[in-house]
Amino acid sequence: MLSVAVAYENEADVRRFVREHAVDYPVLLDGDGRTRAYAVNQFPTTFFVSAEGRIEHAVTGYTPLPGMLWRLGW
Repeated sequence: MLSVAVAYENEADVRRFVREHAVDYPVLLDGDGRTRAYAVNQFPTTFFVSAEGRIEHAVTGYTPLPGMLWRLGW
């Protein structure tokens, strides 16, 4: 799992949020607008990516852990 921060004022805000919420997975910064290439226009958007790097499925909106596990086939 990883997260991509797209709506932030500065990197320090993202780092503070990650620290204060004890985020234990990688958080990437989308400072150059890469999310536009994936047509992300709703948040959160979750992509399920194959081992080969292909996007297999995308879900918008909050998805609780049971829903994530179901989509992953666990």
